[in-house]
Amino acid sequence: MLKLLAVIGWILLGLLVLLLWVIIVPRSVFVEYTDRTSLVVKVRVFLFKIKVYPLPKFLTNRDKPKKKDKKQKKTANKKTGGKKQPSGDTAKKEEQSGFEKFMADMPKGFELVKEAVATVKGVMAILLKGIYIKDVSFTVPISAKDAHETQKQYGIITSAFYSLNIFLQKYVKIFYKKPVFVADFANLYKDSTYFYCKVQASPVIILVTGWYLFKTYRRLTKNKKESEPEKEI
Repeated sequence: MLKLLAVIGWILLGLLVLLLWVIIVPRSVFVEYTDRTSLVVKVRVFLFKIKVYPLPKFLTNRDKPKKKDKKQKKTANKKTGGKKQPSGDTAKKEEQSGFEKFMADMPKGFELVKEAVATVKGVMAILLKGIYIKDVSFTVPISAKDAHETQKQYGIITSAFYSLNIFLQKYVKIFYKKPVFVADFANLYKDSTYFYCKVQASPVIILVTGWYLFKTYRRLTKNKKESEPEKEI
């Protein structure tokens, strides 16, 4: 009986050690984004890299929506008022205007990140210091409606980014490898957006700090929207 209890005790101890190893031991998380593959997140386990996002196809195929039948199409037409969806040049213009708006709002996003990190205090600041962000590489094409606006937007975005970088170095251990901003005057590199980094820390630190910063960022974004004056109709 004592031998059996001893065996069970050793098994439980082994499971506890394994659990602590999974929770505490630093992990490497690889984040990559391209226009072709979208966002990909991988985690290193021993010598292997395992993709955790997006999920494998055999897990997502089960939730694949069925084709719309005629009744669903009629309902959709009623909701849209029978209007056709924009296509051709109109769709391209809408896509370009959306991209330009995103680029114009990028400096504001940098400022919100600075505010979110600046609110970190006490234990959260210590946890943030325990995260290493390495090999940061990115290519961001910057394009506007004409050459003058492109050059202007390029100056605003790069200035805001390097200001954010100087600020972040006080709180986060971040190391750049190849940061590139491209002034895309001829709109030739619009599909060349790229980002890559390796995040190294224990899973607990990554999850807790990421969750806290995300909640803070959302709160700041909400406060910004509420403080903006309503536009007159």
